[in-house]
Amino acid sequence: MKALSVEKSILEGNNEVNDLFNFVKSNTHALKAYDMEKEIFKRVMLIGLAAMKCYFAETGTGDVGTDLVLEEGKVLNRESSLRGRDYFSIFGKIKVPRTYYRSEGQTGATPLDALVDFPERCYSYLLQEFMDTLSIRESFKESEISLTKLLGLNISASRFEVVNHDTSKNYDKFYDEKELPALNSEGEIQVVQFDGKGVPVIKKEAAKLKSRQGKGEKRQKKKEAMVGVSYTVDKNERTPEEVAENLIYPERSKKKKEENKKKGGEVPKTPKAQGIRRLASLERSKEEVVQDIVTDGKKRNLENRRPWVVVMDGALSLWSLVAKVLCGVDYVLPPIIISPIYDENISPINANHKSPTYKFTTW
Repeated sequence: MKALSVEKSILEGNNEVNDLFNFVKSNTHALKAYDMEKEIFKRVMLIGLAAMKCYFAETGTGDVGTDLVLEEGKVLNRESSLRGRDYFSIFGKIKVPRTYYRSEGQTGATPLDALVDFPERCYSYLLQEFMDTLSIRESFKESEISLTKLLGLNISASRFEVVNHDTSKNYDKFYDEKELPALNSEGEIQVVQFDGKGVPVIKKEAAKLKSRQGKGEKRQKKKEAMVGVSYTVDKNERTPEEVAENLIYPERSKKKKEENKKKGGEVPKTPKAQGIRRLASLERSKEEVVQDIVTDGKKRNLENRRPWVVVMDGALSLWSLVAKVLCGVDYVLPPIIISPIYDENISPINANHKSPTYKFTTW
């Protein structure tokens, strides 16, 4: 296998660019805008593929000499021939030549893998990101159809499932290695938010939820996932009228702001959440999810310098769980979630949180 050539890759890219504009000039009157746009996109993908080949050609094959000395002192010898590896990018598939080092009884190594940070599978990280984004919103089969329609790439639904499963396993590692947000980028308030979300399950899983139904009961088709969010945000005090108008007549509120802006009036900016971390799980217990999100908040809010706000609905069991995990920490539950039948005497939460106030302050 031969190494990729920089000159050949650039020539290939230049030819694709020339072909693109020659095609546009030659077919301006023959094609409608829709058909022309489709053809341009298809040809732009080929230019991107040539550019990726140029990148790998410039990077080289990972040849570091006749021998490769590992950290533990072991020496691997360079093989005479190059070994290829498939790299499936959003522009298409490339066979990347790599120098391979090995010795008898030792696991071989390819320095190029670490140099360019090859993913474990052949799919590029950007392509995996696209696949995950699609499969979050659609079934794996529908995601396959969507990707083919959008990028012209043929990847089976089973590969979407594999990539999606791999991504979920990397969640903890990602956040363990992720640096905390800079203090000057954080908001004034530490917020944690929790809720349960029903998730449709496949038939064989649904059958396990409850094997026998009572009279009048229907078979369950969903499992509840626990969802948690941690972030910081600046205060945003509003009047009760402003809150009500935003909830009931959002278009009217938006129109007032636009008119005020046109007249040169000051339009206050709505604070944005900073350093958002999200976690949703069907496998972890509710307490584990709450504990993980609260731990993230505590790392960013040492010595509780920022006030804590907990955002939830009226599920009292969830309130009890949060009270247990946040034991010893003062926090506020926004009044918008307080039920008309709320009674502090029967609430499971009466030790750690401040009594709700009806001043309309949103975060």
